[in-house]
Amino acid sequence: MLNHKTITTILTITALCLISLARAEEKKPWEPELGKLDYDIYVPIEKERELYQMDIKQITPKDGIRTGYVIAYGHFIKPPYKFEIVNDTMLFLNGVQIEPQLYPKKLYRYIDSIRAERAAKDPYQAKKDSICRAITTLDSIARVIYKQVYKSRGRDGAVDTVMKFFKAQDIIDSVSFCGFWDKDGAQFEIFHPRPPGKTSLIITLRGPDFKPDTVPLFKSTPQSKREVIERFLLKKYNDELEKGWLLLFTGTPGSPYERSQGDKYIRKLLSILDNRDLSLEEKFSEVEKIKYDLPLYKGIKVLLYNYTPSEWPKLNEIRGGEK
Repeated sequence: MLNHKTITTILTITALCLISLARAEEKKPWEPELGKLDYDIYVPIEKERELYQMDIKQITPKDGIRTGYVIAYGHFIKPPYKFEIVNDTMLFLNGVQIEPQLYPKKLYRYIDSIRAERAAKDPYQAKKDSICRAITTLDSIARVIYKQVYKSRGRDGAVDTVMKFFKAQDIIDSVSFCGFWDKDGAQFEIFHPRPPGKTSLIITLRGPDFKPDTVPLFKSTPQSKREVIERFLLKKYNDELEKGWLLLFTGTPGSPYERSQGDKYIRKLLSILDNRDLSLEEKFSEVEKIKYDLPLYKGIKVLLYNYTPSEWPKLNEIRGGEK
């Protein structure tokens, strides 16, 4: 059980962390992810081709898996397919990095520059950044408190202590308990300023015995990363290709398809991409209609702007294609 002295110590540490964060001159560089784009940022159509361009240098090995299909960043990867683990942390297919996946760097640099320009013009941005860092620190401390108290007083005691902790923070206007989560977790909603107004955040805390369903690939040691790649990704991708499935990489996890779906998918794509009577917007709309879990919008843009006819097979070379 946490006594008064322990809680006071934690609060003191919190205060020191917040002071240190407030004095920080600048935050760490933004690490963009494909699923975390700001959709209010407009990319002019005349800039799209340049920003979505993803050049790759694929190689064609002499041996490897000759079944299945692979599309990586809009490029058709020619079989046979051979995987290679590099530096214990990266997975390459025919010389192309697929894990962790690549991103259209120019696009994210452009978006980052727009966000920076907006931040520079926003009189509240410095305050927003300071509050964001402070809330992140409080979230981390709350997770430690919850786990420690859970061991001695159970979930009810952990919830009660975390509620008191949040209420004691000047930066938090109010907090409410949302309910229990799964077997050992609990959710809270904290309300805090976000100049010029206010906002809220849902925080989910888990007990000391909670373990993720899968091993985090990119937050682990090099040794465990290699183990994850060998045990899960390599086996998964090898099995799928040997079954004749399609692996699709557009900055999100590769999506497998059964052989019949893969053949049908490739044929549909080629009939759209090679159609000179369709405008770029019409091609986008037609590709979007294909219901095979193609990552929408960004994935389609990557596909359209990186499509190179000489890389792809002819329609009559695809199983079931027109002769």
